[in-house]
Amino acid sequence: MTRAREALGLCVFGLVSAVAYVLQRLASHWLGEPGPELVLLSAHVPFFWRVALSLFQGLVLGVIVAVLVPESHVDRWLVAASRVALPVTVALVAAAFAVP
Repeated sequence: MTRAREALGLCVFGLVSAVAYVLQRLASHWLGEPGPELVLLSAHVPFFWRVALSLFQGLVLGVIVAVLVPESHVDRWLVAASRVALPVTVALVAAAFAVP
């Protein structure tokens, strides 16, 4: 596996993990998870499940992309991922601040 493929896989891992976590957090908030003041009563279990699931989803998609993208397309995918990273990060930060 080349360095470019590894970089692409890690980039996809980071983006997918962050997006998955924020989407799971928003879904939990909209479906009525206990508020932040009750977080000690729930013993952080929902938080750890969200983190574990988002890391797993990022890992799976990162490996799939790193393995299946043809070598001739890796550079184009890296450029596309770098263009997507900043707007996605800004949107994720805004979404994270929207949920208490």
